[in-house]
Amino acid sequence: MLLWILIGVIFLIAEILTTSFFIVFFGLAAFTIAAICSIWLLQLPMQIGGFAVLALLYLLVFRRLFKKRKVKAVTDFSDTSLIGEIGLIQEDVPSSGYGKVLVRDTYWRAVSNQNLGKGTKVKIINQQNLTLEVQVL
Repeated sequence: MLLWILIGVIFLIAEILTTSFFIVFFGLAAFTIAAICSIWLLQLPMQIGGFAVLALLYLLVFRRLFKKRKVKAVTDFSDTSLIGEIGLIQEDVPSSGYGKVLVRDTYWRAVSNQNLGKGTKVKIINQQNLTLEVQVL
C-alpha cells in the first residue's frame, strides 16, 4: 500500500513538472490501488494489472470530460473580435467616463451612454482598441 502511495506521489510530481495532463491519471490509479490494497490483500500481479486497467480507464473517461470543458483562449484582438460578447461590469461606468468590464477572462476599459453599476450584465456593442462600448442586456 505505501509503495502505491509513493508511486502516486511521484506521478503527481511529474505531472506538476510537465503539465501534460496525462501523467495525473497514473497517479490517480496508483492512489486507487493503494486504497483497494488497504481493504483487500491482493497479489502483486493483480495490483499491477489493476493499476494498468484503472490508469487506462481514468485516461479515457476523465481526459475526454476535461477536454470538453476547456475554455477557448482569446487569440483574435481585432477591433471587432468582442462585439456581441457578454460581459460583467467590475467597476462602475459613469455615462461621461470610463469603468471596467470583465469579458471572458480579461478586464477591459468600458464606456457607455448610461450609468452602469458594478455587477451589471452587459453586451459589447463596439470596440475601439482596448476600450469596449457596452449596453445593458
